[in-house]
Amino acid sequence: MGQLDGFHSAETRLDKVASTLERKQCDLQQHLSDIEGQLVVLDSNRIALEAMQKSAEAMGENGSSLAQSLDHLQEKVNSLYADIEVGLRTEDAKWAEDLATKEIDATENLVSKMQNPHDTLAEIDQILAKKQ
Repeated sequence: MGQLDGFHSAETRLDKVASTLERKQCDLQQHLSDIEGQLVVLDSNRIALEAMQKSAEAMGENGSSLAQSLDHLQEKVNSLYADIEVGLRTEDAKWAEDLATKEIDATENLVSKMQNPHDTLAEIDQILAKKQ
């Protein structure tokens, strides 16, 4: 009956882990949707910036301050893009680390629940009985 209790305990624990993983997946999907929205804004800003740069080039010397402003805007867009990439990679690394830790803990708990000191003694007795 001890092993059956261990199996039920492990099943309950695994159900909790699965539920946690499902919640985390929903959170990450929302985060990804937010990032995709930001990328759409970045893309539209890039298109606007390119159009402004082309206009500034067409204006020649008189548009030099506009060209400088556009270069500054381009730097901001590039910086924002880099920040989003860093945030996404950081979250991915945290998620992978948390998942690995939870899987290791769940496995260790399952193994420890399934092991019984009497089982080891029975195995030794079986091996010794075969040799005699």
